[in-house]
Amino acid sequence: MRAARAQRIERAWRVRRVRQVLWAATGVAGLAGFVAYVLSPMSQPRPKAMASPIDANVRDLLDVLRRLRRSWQPGSRAAMLVETRAVAERLADALVAYLARPGEACMVEAVSLAEFWNVSAARPALLALAAQADTDLASQAVQAANRLSPLSFAELGELLGSDQPTSLIAALRVLTKCEHAHNGAILELLAHDDMAVRAAARRALPSRLDDQSLALLDGVLQRMEPEVAAATLATLRRNQWSDRLATLLLARLEVAYPTVRCAALSALTGEGRALASTEPIWRRVVDSQASPRERALAVFVLECSGSSAHDDDLVHVLPSLPVLVRYFAARRLLLAERPEGPATLLEVITRSADGDDANIDEIIQSAARRVLAQLTGTDPFVEPDVWRACLARGTPWLVTALASPEVDLCTSPDAEVLQEVARE
Repeated sequence: MRAARAQRIERAWRVRRVRQVLWAATGVAGLAGFVAYVLSPMSQPRPKAMASPIDANVRDLLDVLRRLRRSWQPGSRAAMLVETRAVAERLADALVAYLARPGEACMVEAVSLAEFWNVSAARPALLALAAQADTDLASQAVQAANRLSPLSFAELGELLGSDQPTSLIAALRVLTKCEHAHNGAILELLAHDDMAVRAAARRALPSRLDDQSLALLDGVLQRMEPEVAAATLATLRRNQWSDRLATLLLARLEVAYPTVRCAALSALTGEGRALASTEPIWRRVVDSQASPRERALAVFVLECSGSSAHDDDLVHVLPSLPVLVRYFAARRLLLAERPEGPATLLEVITRSADGDDANIDEIIQSAARRVLAQLTGTDPFVEPDVWRACLARGTPWLVTALASPEVDLCTSPDAEVLQEVARE
């Protein structure tokens, strides 16, 4: 009994001893591992790596761009640009690399810097933006490239041959401000599917078109929708006059679309636009199916051309003309020193607003008053009896040149835009 108990005690003591030894071994091993880690190079704090010059340039460029973006007022922005000249040479390469990434946030400011710093190496990246950015940024980039070095004929041709509207608009905006030899491409873009491209092409249309260009334009006009053709024809009002241009415009008076006819008449109202024949114009004056605006435009064309071929005919049809047309007819007869001119103006401003004349436009009456005041040297707000008395006394009319009609009849080059807005 006593022997068995002694064996159990000895066995328990041995187990406890073994456990103590194992715990001690584990603690020593852990301590040794910790000491080894502390003494190893991996555990030592690594010194910060020195920033490379390239990283410093990128960081400084981003700082300049962000500060420039915050300087939105023109004065502070200009001052900021001047300040950046000190770092222009060092940051030029970083700027070129930045421009090659179209999605960056400060691209507008980067384009401005490239132009201001005169970084010629940025031209390829600027031209590449024409097809990768929105319209305004693309135009800014192409114009900046053009200022760094004028775009070559080949570069402009490549942009005009693009299928990206942003590239086309950017090139056309450059062509608006310079002499060029891309008339054919511009004329074709007048009929482009994109309305913004068409508008840019109209603005870029040169003020002088030779016979070959006008022949090409004639073909392009035949493919256009009426509103597009009208906007294009209205643009020709500022073009240098020629017999070939007159032929093109007169031919448009025979089409079925009133908007096209009015736009052609509007283009014929420019100064010094003498016409070899006014018969097509007169047909529009006496066309009772045409609108008063179209007929008035036709009479105004007779005034601008200085033609007296239809003065007698104009007197004959005066009673049957709408009030708006009569006002313009009176102007033409005044220039011809016909007594029907002032008499018709007096009639326009004194007619009672009864029946069909209830909607007489006050603008027409105001315009007629101003013409009478100009002719007599009086105030436009005097009573009609004053002008009637002058007429009865035979007071000589001061007819040399008439002021602007003050009645807007001419078709605007933006007529197409208005039509598109109306549709929406």
